[in-house]
Amino acid sequence: IKEYDYTYLKSLFGYIPQEPILMNTTIRDNILMGKTGISDKAIIECARKTGALKVINSKTERLNYVVGVKGSKVSGGEKQLIAITRALITNPHYLIMDEVTSALDNKSELQVNECLREITYSQHITGIQIAHRLSSIVNADVIHMLNQGEIIASGNHSELSETCEEYKLLVLEM
Repeated sequence: IKEYDYTYLKSLFGYIPQEPILMNTTIRDNILMGKTGISDKAIIECARKTGALKVINSKTERLNYVVGVKGSKVSGGEKQLIAITRALITNPHYLIMDEVTSALDNKSELQVNECLREITYSQHITGIQIAHRLSSIVNADVIHMLNQGEIIASGNHSELSETCEEYKLLVLEM
């Protein structure tokens, strides 16, 4: 593993955390997070795909809008859209999504899930979504059901609904 090019491997992955961390700086800087060579035009195009362009256009300073300490001047949904744009700005092959909708209201959850589904399919990105909410993963191609760190069942929603008792319980709670 020491022979792998770490920079190249890192470029293959995008990551969206459960609670995005935004710095007290501009939307542009929060999307780029130190990456160089990316134009405003590329940021705007990526933001259009993720839905963050609505956030950008709603601010008078657009990309120069300062989001406040820990993103205090934007909503939870807006933070998440900025974080999604950050994860996708370098066109990763794999997108790891860690409970990306857990802190969102139902309307924002639907918007973020639809955005992620559309992006991963249209750009041929392999999405790996970690979720406790069944509504976040119900449309996944493959779902791995875990219990204490062990995979106990795999399949799509229909298959697991028929074959996995633990999954059936989650469906009933939905």
